Amino acid sequence: MTLTERAQRRIGTSLRKGKYALDRLIGVGGTSAVFAATHRNGRHYALKLLHPELSEVEELRTRFLRDAYAANGVRHPSIVPVVDDDVDEEDGSAFIVMDLLEGTTLATEWHEAARTLPLPRVVAIVHVVLDVLSAIHAQNIVHRDVRPGNVFVTADGLKLLDVGIGRLGDSSRSMSGHAMDPSQFVAPEQAAGKMGEIDARTDLYSVGAMIFTLLTGHAVHRASTPTDTLRLAATRHARSLKDVWPGAPSPITNFVDVALAFERDKRWASAEEMRTALGHAVSLSAARGTPSPVAPVLGPTGTVVVGRKGKKRT
Repeated sequence: MTLTERAQRRIGTSLRKGKYALDRLIGVGGTSAVFAATHRNGRHYALKLLHPELSEVEELRTRFLRDAYAANGVRHPSIVPVVDDDVDEEDGSAFIVMDLLEGTTLATEWHEAARTLPLPRVVAIVHVVLDVLSAIHAQNIVHRDVRPGNVFVTADGLKLLDVGIGRLGDSSRSMSGHAMDPSQFVAPEQAAGKMGEIDARTDLYSVGAMIFTLLTGHAVHRASTPTDTLRLAATRHARSLKDVWPGAPSPITNFVDVALAFERDKRWASAEEMRTALGHAVSLSAARGTPSPVAPVLGPTGTVVVGRKGKKRT
């Protein structure tokens, strides 16, 4: 029985003696399943249920419950807070509860847009994602799973999902069938299993990979399977954006190439630096005759970006 089949069998059942009724399956990943659920008071929520075999491991169960609340310490409108947690009395599965969002994932939006999004849209998305990452990195939280499937588009704006629980390595897949392979967005140190080297710059690589794919419809590495993708990510430098989009504005290409640097110390030093650099890249593109995408909302802008160690980034 697959994880999805097992999760589907839970639909129509309840947790904690009827406290939460599981109405439908939203997604399934390697460590958990996400359901739309109804509390006995009639309110609707998203409920993330750790798989029973993982819940039996005390360390994993404790980390899942503890780390989920880490996001609650970050006050940001694009973070979905955890409102409850518990353990099912029947099989011991741990679960967390969040507000149920109405909308779609960025992965689905990308798929429905023929697998490419216009530069202005991508710039606006990345601006928000980097703002969230700046906030969580300030609290010493590394997301570890930044990708289009974890960016949710609502009428009220974007939400970055799974903040605080990326250490479990979950990659919940949308039931819409529009999920992207999560391995496409994994940084070299993470793909190589070098857990001690994972830091904020790991998330910034993932943002660079997300930009690359959203704009071009291609993954950073040419690979036929997730295993091959991870192997290439761990051992090969990323392709330049120009390799798959020759007409890309040079400042945007340089901006993405820095984010995708194989060595961490050659990437942007922080989410805030990367966000500022995005503003510079947009301004330079406009100055060189490329229409400036939503530049007014990007904050600080200028004419040149000077990178670390005296390297000029334009």
